[in-house]
Amino acid sequence: MNKYIVIAVVFLLSVVLISFSYQKKTKIYLIGDSTVADYSLEDDYDSKRYPLVGWGQVFQTFFVTDSLKHVEHLLGKVDQVKIDNRAKGGRSCKRGGS
Repeated sequence: MNKYIVIAVVFLLSVVLISFSYQKKTKIYLIGDSTVADYSLEDDYDSKRYPLVGWGQVFQTFFVTDSLKHVEHLLGKVDQVKIDNRAKGGRSCKRGGS
């Protein structure tokens, strides 16, 4: 009898774990300069940098679960979107010289 209970528990756990693994996730990388940067990740943001905000800092809010249907034509059918903001302020692509 105990053997059947163990088998049933293992089966139920497997079904639950498998159901979580089939979520389609998309990651969007942001790269850029200070206009894109997420300053809230810096130490003492509230006292030193606030209200400085790059548009990449608020970009994640456009991809909450109930809004994904509006971007389905761009991203396809996805369950979750994660924004990975790699932008840094103080960088430039300008070349020195003339």
